[in-house]
Amino acid sequence: MPINEVFPNPTVKQVHFQIQFPNLFFIENKIGDFQMKIMEKFPESALIFKRGLVVALNPDKIEDFPKVPQEEGTKLWQFSNPLGYTMNVSSNFLGIASTSHKTYSNQQSAIRQSLS
Repeated sequence: MPINEVFPNPTVKQVHFQIQFPNLFFIENKIGDFQMKIMEKFPESALIFKRGLVVALNPDKIEDFPKVPQEEGTKLWQFSNPLGYTMNVSSNFLGIASTSHKTYSNQQSAIRQSLS
């Protein structure tokens, strides 16, 4: 069913979809094969290390926070394309994010808006 309604001021800026699963430690060994399979649609790639961060507004209460282990961080492989789609892969999830929404901007809406 085609969607003809176009919203000039969309409230949705990004859409995220994520599948979570138990830690699969072999993913790091298979990520190269996975990248080769999706490289045509997701040509840009990056390796990201995520770490936790504690921000304390009252330095006197810093001892009340649990100690954050000093680890290297969580590895996150990120694949993206110029159309606004990003795929994130980690040892325990696969996520897809999109900043491209066909119902918010399309050729017919641009013509309508220029005629108004």
